[in-house]
Amino acid sequence: MNDPSLSAPSYSRGHVDHCAFDHWYPKLKHVAIKGCIISLPPPFVQYLLEDGIHLPTDCIASLPQSEDSNARIRAIQQVQVQVEKQFKELKGKSFIKLNWSSPRDAKWILSTLQCHTFDDIVLLLKSSDFITHDLLYPYRFCKDATSSETRGIANTSPCLVMKKWCNLHDSMLFRGFVRHHALIAMSQRHCEACYPFLSLRKRSLRSLIEIFFRKHLEPLTLEPAHLDSDFSFDVYIDKNDRVYLVDINVYGEITNPLLFSYKELQSLQETTSSIAFRIVETKRSIQPNSLAKYRVPIDFMQHLSTDNAMEAFYQQVKRDNASDEGSDDAPEEGSDDVSEEEAMLKEAESS
Repeated sequence: MNDPSLSAPSYSRGHVDHCAFDHWYPKLKHVAIKGCIISLPPPFVQYLLEDGIHLPTDCIASLPQSEDSNARIRAIQQVQVQVEKQFKELKGKSFIKLNWSSPRDAKWILSTLQCHTFDDIVLLLKSSDFITHDLLYPYRFCKDATSSETRGIANTSPCLVMKKWCNLHDSMLFRGFVRHHALIAMSQRHCEACYPFLSLRKRSLRSLIEIFFRKHLEPLTLEPAHLDSDFSFDVYIDKNDRVYLVDINVYGEITNPLLFSYKELQSLQETTSSIAFRIVETKRSIQPNSLAKYRVPIDFMQHLSTDNAMEAFYQQVKRDNASDEGSDDAPEEGSDDVSEEEAMLKEAESS
């Protein structure tokens, strides 16, 4: 897999600020998935950063009587009221994130990123390293970061974003890379799978994304207060070929270049005027899931890093498999339902 830091360009605090959801969404909400923004008061942020996962009810019940505790309780209740109001508007289910990141690394704890309650939201936020980064280190890799910002003291205004829950097909998510106001490359967003139908639709998908960029994003790059000249963006294309903006990201180390490297992107910018578009063409080109390490207990990862650990683990698996032979458990018969990929492949072939 490409190393995002390989020849990655530098970026500033201003670049990071312009990629915050609460900065770009008001200007682009007409082409983005519906979302709402809830400001998070400092006592609530401190609650999220505390060690241990204490859900709101337990936290409130265990707090001693003091001025600080009362402020914490008021903050939790204030956010909860706003969250429950938004749940009603979003029909009871939501995808969440903070200014920049979603708690994708904590999906394992609920087996989904779909939230139905305030407790669901808090559980994901408190379990996520990505969220901790948003709250403490948003400017950590910026060329103009102060010493305090690199140590985890960030002067930001954290907010909770509640988005309308949509059943998005991973195959139809794409990332565009913008350099000096120009769209220079596009990539399949989820590189851990091969979707054969994408090859048949490559030209039309490229055109849809390019038109979307030129119509909605390129004009804002000419206004420095809105978007920078360098950034990346994620879009979703639905079955009716409508393009929706999902996110805007920094063009730099913190953002994965997916099927490119930043060195390649730099070369593309200098040597060609055409827009490169890469997808996973074959199963041999599939990349590892970048979130896989977050699904494994940290003590297990540390164990595998020791000498001969992989060989010992392999032998243990062989012994476990041998002991399972003769078990009454059998896999279920395959479903007759047509998979999402097969359906889209048929649709692409018929168009």
